Amino acid sequence: MVEVWNDMLIQTLRKDDVEVSYGLEQFVNGTSRGGLKIDALKTNPTIESVDERARGRLVKGFQGKMTYIEINETADYTFKAILISNDSLLIVDRAKLVFKRVAI
Repeated sequence: MVEVWNDMLIQTLRKDDVEVSYGLEQFVNGTSRGGLKIDALKTNPTIESVDERARGRLVKGFQGKMTYIEINETADYTFKAILISNDSLLIVDRAKLVFKRVAI
């Protein structure tokens, strides 16, 4: 099993909720195994969280676990990701996907 964590720092001018997600496609030995959409702002647990307003902007920064992916076979795994948002003026200072192998 591999946990998928997010390390993010964003700024937005939106007064209502901003939506940010990752589109993640998984390849096994070069063959696509499909994809998934992960809400980048929903994490559990969340650590090092910053959520404040500064100069009219909402600043959000955090690290947290978003989901996990089952790894059922020994193979070469490749992941391709894209960041998706409903905010065209979103400023992304940092957006890192972190994969952590979990021993079962």
